[in-house]
Amino acid sequence: YREVVDTDRPPAISDEKRLSSLISFIKVSEDPFFAHIHFMGTHGPRFRPISRKYSKGQVQEKRWMTDFYDDAIFDFDNIVGRISHYLKQKKLYDNTLIIITSDHGIGWRTYERLPFVIKFPNSLNMGKVDYNTQRADIPPTLLDYLNSPIPEWMDGISLLGDLPDENRMIFAAFNAPNEQTDGQYSVKDYGPPYYALGKVSVVQCNHWWQLNLITGELKDRQIENQIPACTGDIQDPLTDENVPGVILQHLKSMGYDTSQLRIILNNL
Repeated sequence: YREVVDTDRPPAISDEKRLSSLISFIKVSEDPFFAHIHFMGTHGPRFRPISRKYSKGQVQEKRWMTDFYDDAIFDFDNIVGRISHYLKQKKLYDNTLIIITSDHGIGWRTYERLPFVIKFPNSLNMGKVDYNTQRADIPPTLLDYLNSPIPEWMDGISLLGDLPDENRMIFAAFNAPNEQTDGQYSVKDYGPPYYALGKVSVVQCNHWWQLNLITGELKDRQIENQIPACTGDIQDPLTDENVPGVILQHLKSMGYDTSQLRIILNNL
């Protein structure tokens, strides 16, 4: 938790140690196992890469330096390769399901294209998903693969099922700054009406909007190199005019008190 909140401090546990712990865990696992590993090398805003392929000879004088970020990604790629190599050595690779994903891009942006790769056992279900997805799609996809029922309350859809509507909306949230932590974003202290939420974004096709729940400010932008681009006719496309109402309705459906936001939006 401290590593995520206090982003300028060196990590207490290195990714190398996380990798070592994972391999030790697999060694002693006699039964089928599950492991979730949150590698921190690419988190930022400062990076401490082992490899210096792109940032060689440079000094990290400021936050979010792209060459250092690229080296951190290079380190992560090496870690994934080492995990795969170990699983193959133990003859577990073909029978292991591996998921690689991220919750945000550089600068904690939600309008970046993010990695999302699933390797099913025995090379099953190989292919590419061209529509917008989200991490909430992971549980339904796994349950579908295991031929287990998907609960009605579960968000997301199975990526092994039918294609969703082209106008599928993907929502994301960003915390509000905590005054007691000098503006750092934190979910340690929260309260109504939005608790830890500060901003909510929505993506439809290749367009991104973000609504500030405190001020009512709305931002938007196109997502570069995004597929699909909504080339066909879609029902109820999002626009600058209707996005605030769509986000408000989404929050309301999730149990939030939206009366204060409604007043802010009406006064703009």
